[in-house]
Amino acid sequence: DEQKKIRGKTKDETTKNIACHICGAKFRLKRVLDVHMRVHTGEKPHSCMLCEAKFSTLTSLIRHTAIHTGEKAFACPICNIKFRVKSNMVTHLKIHTRVKPFRCSVCNHKFSDKTARKKHFQTHSKERPFPCSVCGIMFGDKKAVRNHFKIHTGEKPFKCNLCEARFANRASIKAHVMTHTGKKLFKCTLCNLNFTHKNSLKTHVKNHSGIRPFSCNLC
Repeated sequence: DEQKKIRGKTKDETTKNIACHICGAKFRLKRVLDVHMRVHTGEKPHSCMLCEAKFSTLTSLIRHTAIHTGEKAFACPICNIKFRVKSNMVTHLKIHTRVKPFRCSVCNHKFSDKTARKKHFQTHSKERPFPCSVCGIMFGDKKAVRNHFKIHTGEKPFKCNLCEARFANRASIKAHVMTHTGKKLFKCTLCNLNFTHKNSLKTHVKNHSGIRPFSCNLC
């Protein structure tokens, strides 16, 4: 009976540890390997009907389509901020839960997601491989260059839904929205004071640590 069950399964379902012959990555199912191979071949069979964009996976196409529709189907269950992509909501949720599973191997500082840890690690390596084409300032990643470049172009694509204020990047508008909601998500672990902005919390913590990084040149 067991042999009949196995014979009744597809080849995909019974094959394990199939390795990509290019990069060595292993997969449980052949169909997953087939999708992975598009990373190497550049094949993008899924086209957006609203623009010229093409994608290697259907999931990526669905995520992209939300840009056109403006749909934000994933809401944070705590503060109700909405996101187009579920993974972004899950990452955001860690602000509330304070879960930080990703540790820096150099200083043991913890982060809620891999991207934040990678960006932090560049403070140790001092690596800045991405230059601004206008002023030559170097940055650790391409996203930082794009955000910086808006200083030169004056572009402010993020508009507040509650007032007329506009911002160059998503982080700035999120911080601004807090001034409308009155929410203070960042709590000092030493005295329990709450702050609207993370930078305000960092500045406040220095009062406890005794750190005074700025000195007067005259006295």
